[in-house]
Formats: sequence, C-alpha cells, structure tokens
Amino acid sequence: MEEPQHTNLDPYVLLASPEREERLLGIHLLGERGDLAALEKLREHMQLINRELLELILAVGKLKVKLGVK
Repeated sequence: MEEPQHTNLDPYVLLASPEREERLLGIHLLGERGDLAALEKLREHMQLINRELLELILAVGKLKVKLGVK
C-alpha cells in the first residue's frame, strides 16, 4: 500500500480521521504493528464497520421493496 504524505502517521489518529484514505492507512499501519493493542483497536473498529454495513444493507433492502426495484 502506498503511503500518502501525512504530517501525523500515528495509526490511532489516522483511524479516527474523517478521510477514508487516512483511515485505510491507519488500518494498514495497525496491521503492520503486530501488538495486542493494535489488534484490539482493529477489532473495535471492525465492529463499528460491521454495524454500519448491516444498516446499509437493511436500508437498501427497504428502499428496494418500497420503490419496487431490484
């Protein structure tokens, strides 16, 4: 993964960024770190992402039914 130029490469700061590319870089850096704290933070973040994905899937399903589209 190519790392863009950032003034702060703290993976925990990047993971909290509003910018998707910075969050992805933070995830990458935490994955490379290899310690227990990084694993816990990634698991916590994954739970949030999974909840968001579930809500997206449910919302799209409801709209498809409501609008009668596939």
